Amino acid sequence: MSTEYENMQVEKWVNLEDIADYLSVSQDTIRTWIKEGKLPVYRAGKRYKFKISEVDEWIREGKING
Repeated sequence: MSTEYENMQVEKWVNLEDIADYLSVSQDTIRTWIKEGKLPVYRAGKRYKFKISEVDEWIREGKING
């Protein structure tokens, strides 16, 4: 493998329960934000997946309020 590949840090995906804990909100709140198209989310089959870095950026941009 190349050194560049070995030096890359791969970000873990987290699930709905993890992101609710991370943001200190209920899972229902997360589902509402997903339904309203507010929260950056991906689908893996029937499951929602999130990247912490994208959620952090979403918060920094002030999108958490609308």
